Amino acid sequence: MNMKDPRLLRVLAGVGLLAGCVWAYQSMYATPRDALLADAQSLRSSIASIERDLEGEAEVRKRQKALGERTLGARQDLVTNRFRIALARLAERAGLSEVVVETGDPKDTRNPVVDAKGIASALKRDLRASPGFGVMRGRVQGNGTYEQAVAAVAWAQSQPWIHRVEGLTIKPLDRERKRFQVTLDVGTIHAPAWAKDEGTDPALAELIPETDAAYRVMASRNPFVKPAPAGPAPVRVANPGKPGPANVAPVMPAYDDWKLTGVVVGRGGLEAMLHNTRSGERLTVTKGAQVLDAVLVDGGGDQAVFEIRGARFEVKNGETLASRRPLG
Repeated sequence: MNMKDPRLLRVLAGVGLLAGCVWAYQSMYATPRDALLADAQSLRSSIASIERDLEGEAEVRKRQKALGERTLGARQDLVTNRFRIALARLAERAGLSEVVVETGDPKDTRNPVVDAKGIASALKRDLRASPGFGVMRGRVQGNGTYEQAVAAVAWAQSQPWIHRVEGLTIKPLDRERKRFQVTLDVGTIHAPAWAKDEGTDPALAELIPETDAAYRVMASRNPFVKPAPAGPAPVRVANPGKPGPANVAPVMPAYDDWKLTGVVVGRGGLEAMLHNTRSGERLTVTKGAQVLDAVLVDGGGDQAVFEIRGARFEVKNGETLASRRPLG
């Protein structure tokens, strides 16, 4: 082949020019473009990750604000004063007397995330270095009836600024077991970074309905007092009249006086709660126990089944024993 052939030289020159253009395209455009596209994709991923973190941070801040609103303030001296006043009001609201309140200094509480698995070590180190909040513990003690002692527990469990009930002691003060000393140990969160000092001393929140219902069940039966013995069996009274065989008529129990107010099936088994509309007395009977001559044998939901003189009857909530219906 003649290397000096003009046509060959033109072909070689064209090939060289094309190769140069391809190299220039790759080095000056394609490669930088691919790098920029990769950087752009990485940036988009980073932005998406940051947005997710920001969304999570917004939720965390929202929860922190909500928790801060359930605390007693930021300054320790103010929190201590409010805590003591609120505990004293709680005891008085329950009807207790001779009330004594004690509080301590807040103690730092380690964030539970520190003990969780799958959390980055760096985050755990930061959490150990700066505790998120402290817990101020308090004790309130007072004297009253069993119902008042149980009421104090119910009021404590209903307060948003009491974050934990840590201990409860109820001790009889007399041989008749009518007066008791109740001691409640509670804790409130102290989080200065989330709380505000504005406002006045906290007002007592009303009883939570579920707590109120549980309190009434507990208060209806004093476990420190032995149940009263069953009443005497119905008697038959002779009606004086003409000489001869006595005209005997039975004295019927006062079924109209006892109204069913609730039926509970719990760990202790079946229980029926009744209210005497005449005397105001409240009574809780367990399965096999009786009110008048009606023995509780079954129940659930809104009804109870009583056995009276060998026959079974159904009574629903809000009805008296006189409204009972026979079961087949």
